[in-house]
Amino acid sequence: MKTRILLTLFVACVALWTTGKTAHAQDESLSRARDAFDQGQTFFQAGKYVEAAEQFKTAYEARPFAQFLFNIGACYEKGNDYPQALMYYEKYLGAKPEKEDADKTQLRIQALKKAIDEMKANGTDPTQPNEAMKNLEKVEIPGLVVIESDPQGADIYLDSRDSKPLSKTPWNGSLTGEHLIIIERKGYKPVEKTIRADPNRLFYWVSSLAEEDYLGYLDVTSNIPGADIYIDDRSVGVQGKTPWRDEIKPGKHKVWVTKEGYDVFETEVDVIAGETHKISAQIEGDEAGYINARGTGIDKYKIVVDGKVLCKRGPCIKPLSPGKHRVSIRRSGYRSYNTKIDVQSKTEVTVRAKLAPKPSRADAYVSFLFAAAFAGGGYYLGTEAQSIEDELAAEIEAGNPPPDTNDPRLGWGLKSGKTYATAANVSYALGGASFALAIYYALRDKGKPSTGSRDIRAISFDTQVTPNYSGVGIAGSF
Repeated sequence: MKTRILLTLFVACVALWTTGKTAHAQDESLSRARDAFDQGQTFFQAGKYVEAAEQFKTAYEARPFAQFLFNIGACYEKGNDYPQALMYYEKYLGAKPEKEDADKTQLRIQALKKAIDEMKANGTDPTQPNEAMKNLEKVEIPGLVVIESDPQGADIYLDSRDSKPLSKTPWNGSLTGEHLIIIERKGYKPVEKTIRADPNRLFYWVSSLAEEDYLGYLDVTSNIPGADIYIDDRSVGVQGKTPWRDEIKPGKHKVWVTKEGYDVFETEVDVIAGETHKISAQIEGDEAGYINARGTGIDKYKIVVDGKVLCKRGPCIKPLSPGKHRVSIRRSGYRSYNTKIDVQSKTEVTVRAKLAPKPSRADAYVSFLFAAAFAGGGYYLGTEAQSIEDELAAEIEAGNPPPDTNDPRLGWGLKSGKTYATAANVSYALGGASFALAIYYALRDKGKPSTGSRDIRAISFDTQVTPNYSGVGIAGSF
């Protein structure tokens, strides 16, 4: 029994020693590859292409990344050693790089072969510049990004999980600019890191993934792609669109699946840690239609549908339930364009509007001012006439004899009551006419109206998956 225990401990120690030795060797090889790569880049930028090629060969011996083969070929191409460049480009293709890189490399290979054949036919040195190579895109040596994980085989996402995984660990390739790298493997905690790729350096990241037993997974699909998914609380907002898969805490959860124009699918699930719970939602209804508000200056227009603001500014593409809707396209200082549309399932109604400026109402404002002035003058003149009449009445009541006919307050003199009374009536009449004219100017429709048009087309939704996108595509026919 004691012998068995000692043997077990010995085996464990040997395993730990071997693992540590292997990890140390990997670290050393990576360090050699990185140093040689950086030195190779320095030589390449300085125009020392033979020395740069030797450094990239050293880097490849330390860590056989396919990118190093391309770099060696690029050094020989820049140094006009076409046979060597051809050999290393073909080795790079044998490593099966991404299609875009493979296509570009294939063009260089074809040009190199043509240049070498021409030189042999002409009896010239195949290590001299050739016309066949001048039309190629300028060759550059990009920086290298190496991403590994422990354990390997994790999905690598670039910037977000919404797109298809870039690859699985281990991965090496070229990136430019700043990116969010997400490493994810089922049963492990996802890891995120923001990196800025240096075009002249080798960037290396190894991520140790920690086991994550306490989470489960939810996989939601629906008969209508692109349906909205709500979990536990609808007021929080949409968690994703079908098809959708993500981690979730174990326990009971309420799930809603719906789409504009469709019924709401509702269910309750009991998620178990480490397991995937699948939901296949069947929702019934009619596919929503869409309004597409466009036109010159649409970015300054407000789009109102059925009395509610749909978009504060255009362009505006929004789903609408099938049926009749009132649309108003507005902008301050401009005439609104109002129309009615009949939205059908799986159709898009395009509304184009050209708003005309509202006409000036200065003539109405001037007429209102004249009306007010005449009314005020009439009131003043009428008050003066009434004052003279009251003054004469008071004198007669006090026993004074009737006024002399030559009294200026009588007759048609400038200060007589009759003159004031007549002038007041004329002022009131002119004020009334001015007011009526002002109302007419204010209400009359002058200037060009806002114009618009409507187009209707049928649309269909298809699930699409490409190397850079997965989701729902829209196809249309006029």
